[in-house]
Amino acid sequence: MGSWDSAYEDDAMDTRKLYCKALVHASGGSRLARDWIAGCAALTSPDPSLIYTALQHAATEADVEELREHILGRLLGQESPRRGGRSGGSRDNEVRTNFGMCAESEKEVVVPGTGNVAAERAVAPNCAGQPSIHERDGEDGASEAASPSITSEGIRDAEHYLLQRSREVRCFMYDAMTASLFHSNNDLRTVEAARRHTFWIGLAQFGLSFDELTALWRLVEAELLLKKEKIKVLGQPWGE
Repeated sequence: MGSWDSAYEDDAMDTRKLYCKALVHASGGSRLARDWIAGCAALTSPDPSLIYTALQHAATEADVEELREHILGRLLGQESPRRGGRSGGSRDNEVRTNFGMCAESEKEVVVPGTGNVAAERAVAPNCAGQPSIHERDGEDGASEAASPSITSEGIRDAEHYLLQRSREVRCFMYDAMTASLFHSNNDLRTVEAARRHTFWIGLAQFGLSFDELTALWRLVEAELLLKKEKIKVLGQPWGE
């Protein structure tokens, strides 16, 4: 949601609205989850429209997809200055392709005679700064035949490679899990339904692994247990 200091910037407000809509869907959209999101919106922004969005917006998966594209666009924008020389879609495709090849560059092999597993780096030409196939081969036909084809699945994998390493994605999933468990952690069926829903969002939209999502979930559960213990010991005269 950002900070109060940046709340008056137009770009920041648009991002907050986008984040809020996506969070409603990712958290399951229950009344309690919406209450948590509305409370956070009230604490971080003077704009009452965010509270209305949290409480009334009919969120869908399209809202999460829109936030995904927003985060991905920022990540690609951060990579672009390092790549230079190209602009627009071609540069974006290059970044996606390079990251996809780099993600496959490290493989595990068994060391002969030992049975031990070791990491072998099969570095793609563009990742290591070595000459590309086009530079080594003067024949266009041979170059095109040897070049890896770009598929929709490959682009999706490359996007996931970027998103998996994004702090914004992890924070979003943390917020979604926290909202989904707000005042609901005593109902085991509700907890399991929330876990399945948030895990599916994290996997399908952002490519996070089961282990990564489990680590986030356990963090949220631990914080809820700590909050319960604090209330038990200190009391809560000021309310929620």
